[in-house]
Amino acid sequence: STRDIPVSPYARGAQVEVNYKDKWYPATVLETYGELTQAHYDNYTSAWDEWFTPDRVRPRQASK
Repeated sequence: STRDIPVSPYARGAQVEVNYKDKWYPATVLETYGELTQAHYDNYTSAWDEWFTPDRVRPRQASK
């Protein structure tokens, strides 16, 4: 059944953080496909947009 297919918890436009080489970067969700999330790194060109597995994406942390 389709209920068994993992789904990304993030909606298009969601503010997230993406782990890249052990550092978290602010990003915005562009699309989702199953459990994968495509995001755009804030303040970077679209050349850096990529798809991420769930272990590399988390909700955006509040600014300190």
